[in-house]
Amino acid sequence: MFTGPVTVHALQTAVDDVDEATITWDGAEPGAPTPRVRVVSLRDTDAERLVLTDVDLSQCRFAGMQHLEKVTLDGRCRFATDPRGTRQVLAEEHHWRAAKTRPRTRRPRRATRWRAAPDGVAMVDAARLEVLYRKLRKALEDSKNEPGAADFYYGEMQMRRHSGRGGRGFAERALMWTYWLVAGYGLRAWRALATLAVLVALIAVAVKYAGFPGKPVPYIDALLYSLRSAFLINVKTTTVPDTITRWGEVFRILLRIAVPLLLGLAGLAIRNRVKR
Repeated sequence: MFTGPVTVHALQTAVDDVDEATITWDGAEPGAPTPRVRVVSLRDTDAERLVLTDVDLSQCRFAGMQHLEKVTLDGRCRFATDPRGTRQVLAEEHHWRAAKTRPRTRRPRRATRWRAAPDGVAMVDAARLEVLYRKLRKALEDSKNEPGAADFYYGEMQMRRHSGRGGRGFAERALMWTYWLVAGYGLRAWRALATLAVLVALIAVAVKYAGFPGKPVPYIDALLYSLRSAFLINVKTTTVPDTITRWGEVFRILLRIAVPLLLGLAGLAIRNRVKR
């Protein structure tokens, strides 16, 4: 327990009159560069009065830490990233996902690219990771680091989706999976826009065969009709009848509902990434 304010601060420039080339540490090769300031574990500590500034937290373990939401993360603290480099993650998530690898499959899953836990380090489950992400998200939001907090919100929702804690019913699980797939929990604008493009294309196929009375219209005209219904733009078509079937009306209503929703999710994702 820190009984007073404690700061771990990595300096951006060398200390005056200190030759860092002469500094040695266990296991280092002669002349090796000075490593970054790292914190590798904060387990079983009380972080209420702890300040971390510009330190490497890519291997830090937080499980068991008290008052994690009150830790102050200042400057550019660096966390680990997922294998694709798209978001910041905790070292504990690396350990958890690496442990989920199925060794019986001939072709290893992507989980093998996650870093396994060191020997003797206990792994935490998804429910506990959900709590860790929630508390660290609160700490980053309090320090006005909204983009960084967005990554931890994504991790929180991922662990919530995987944990199945609280006896969630099928409807809630399906909703969370859909929210992840369609918009990345409101943090992946490209997913919402891609979903919109796929939806318009599929509706165009449906309109081609069931949207108008008589024989099917050409697909390009059905696509133009879908775009006109989705975005309320005046696109002229030559072979589309003036009347539509009941199914055609249903398809048009679906587009009128889905398009503002998906565009709103895309806008929300962009805002969460750029706001301060």
